[in-house]
Amino acid sequence: MELLISSQFAADYKETQDPSLQEKLKSVFTAIKSANTIAELPKFRKITGTAKAYKMGIGFYYVLGSITKENEITLIRFLHRDRVIAVTDQNK
Repeated sequence: MELLISSQFAADYKETQDPSLQEKLKSVFTAIKSANTIAELPKFRKITGTAKAYKMGIGFYYVLGSITKENEITLIRFLHRDRVIAVTDQNK
């Protein structure tokens, strides 16, 4: 699959200071690039109520949000789970 990264995801990634978390993300990037479909990525779960949005837990506290199109995946956000709640509350 083709991997695209949003500017917001890049900003979220730069905020992470934990090297082990960054290594986990790099392995996710590799897995995405080698996959042919989203179904080949076992930890990606569809977000209810959306057609093409997925989430993936990274470690215990972080969530990666993405949107898919045909043979392409765009990483949208990478947030601590507490910040996910705050961001979704702002958008209500």
